[in-house]
Amino acid sequence: MLALKLLLMIAGALIWAAAVAIPLYALWLRLEIMRRKTGEDGTAQQDLAQPKAVNWRRSVAVAIAGCVPMLMAAGIVVVPSGMGGVRISQLSGTLPCTLYPGMHIVTPLVDSVQLFDLRDHVFTAGLVEQGPKKEPVATDLKVQSLEGLNIGLGVTVRYRLDPNKLASVQAHLPQPADTELVPPVVASAWRELTPHYTVKEIFSTKREEVRAKAAAIITSKLESDGIVV
Repeated sequence: MLALKLLLMIAGALIWAAAVAIPLYALWLRLEIMRRKTGEDGTAQQDLAQPKAVNWRRSVAVAIAGCVPMLMAAGIVVVPSGMGGVRISQLSGTLPCTLYPGMHIVTPLVDSVQLFDLRDHVFTAGLVEQGPKKEPVATDLKVQSLEGLNIGLGVTVRYRLDPNKLASVQAHLPQPADTELVPPVVASAWRELTPHYTVKEIFSTKREEVRAKAAAIITSKLESDGIVV
């Protein structure tokens, strides 16, 4: 379908070029006839035909005809694999239907399409392993335990946008929604949870319980915003 869209755009451009060439050719003929009338020795020659008027109507008609394939090309939108789209109308705002990978027809000059990546993403914060030696590097996820101690956590969250809620994501959330929402939600979930547990419980005796509760909080908060964990 991309090839069809390209062919339509090329066809429109060629028709517009023809529309421009029509008056240019007529003007060139007028100049050529005037030059021949004058003659090389500067004397006027009366036996040459009178130059024809420029046919502006034909040029305008051809230019309008060139708009047809251009508008057809503008109405074709191809959503790549792994992406989803949302139509945004100049008249009625964001439209509710999600455009899945493939070809879609939209209203030229009225509708535009915003694309979203629907593939899985991974957010990592806290103590992460980097470099060839896998050395732990501290980032910005600091929380407090029940004892009031500051501890650093290593957290990885795998998430993706919900394709059924792309219209709401586009209309109501800051963009890009995933990178704007996931980090603060993950941080707030852990900072809300860890003050109820001691350091030993967080890292040893109740580690799985803490992880499961944090996952539930993160999942619940992000799900309402159209992000699936």
